Amino acid sequence: DAKTQYSQLKYLLRKQRKFLVHVRLYRPTASILCKVYFQRNPHNILSMRVDALALLLTMANIRANTQVMIIDHALGLVVAAIAERMQGCGRILNMFTGHTPSQVEMAKFLNLSNENMDVIKHVPMHFLPMVDKPDDPNDDDSLPVSYAIPSLI
Repeated sequence: DAKTQYSQLKYLLRKQRKFLVHVRLYRPTASILCKVYFQRNPHNILSMRVDALALLLTMANIRANTQVMIIDHALGLVVAAIAERMQGCGRILNMFTGHTPSQVEMAKFLNLSNENMDVIKHVPMHFLPMVDKPDDPNDDDSLPVSYAIPSLI
């Protein structure tokens, strides 16, 4: 009671500035995810900085209505950045070795629409030599539906 109302208000404002936590929410983008992963776990994205990602997208001439073939080992950061830039127009062939595609968790983090996610096709590397071969209706060794290469290209 000995303090004036003004000094009490001043004291409260000082404490709020010191201890109040401010949170700013951003819509996730490939550049924001790249910055966050570079600060926390750079080895997960192959130590790729935002400027390197931007340069990669620019030099590869990534834009809408293009077809892109990529091998991504950076948690799907490059695939997600390409899908974000293409906005559902075009095709992304994410090539992988082995039996399962590499992680593309970054595309999920970006909250891309189904239209934008549908342009990403996961294709095993061992199907690559079959792309230029003509379709043979008598061939019993057909590709699984999810890896239907002739319909992709």
